[in-house]
Amino acid sequence: MSQLWLFSAQTGNIRQMMIMNENMSHLDINCSTEIDQTALMLASARGFLEIVKFLIEIKADIHHEDRYRENALSLAVWNSHRDIAVLLYKLGSRIHEDIWEQMGEKETKLYEEIPRLIQWEKLRKFLIFSLSTRNSFKLI
Repeated sequence: MSQLWLFSAQTGNIRQMMIMNENMSHLDINCSTEIDQTALMLASARGFLEIVKFLIEIKADIHHEDRYRENALSLAVWNSHRDIAVLLYKLGSRIHEDIWEQMGEKETKLYEEIPRLIQWEKLRKFLIFSLSTRNSFKLI
């Protein structure tokens, strides 16, 4: 069953993953491939945001590293999946120093941009809230 779980994550089949999670009490959500990549890592590498959110919700290990010291965050960054990278970073995931040194300019720029994107997201929510409350009051 672990092969089906991993295949579903890699191919974006969230429906299959939800069914398996609901019906299989002994499912190891952190099972891994021969190079020790979990479903979360596979979904992060492919850019399947909804699967990543689902796996985080059911407590998948965001810090797991494969045999090359890659994790879900580094795989998201390597493949330019900004939303997934920001989400994992906000949850405390970081890229291992060995992997960081291997990254090219494009990947380094994205990784360094993540804290700024998080700040912008907070500011954007504040501005939307401020504008919505300001419009609900009428000046007399």
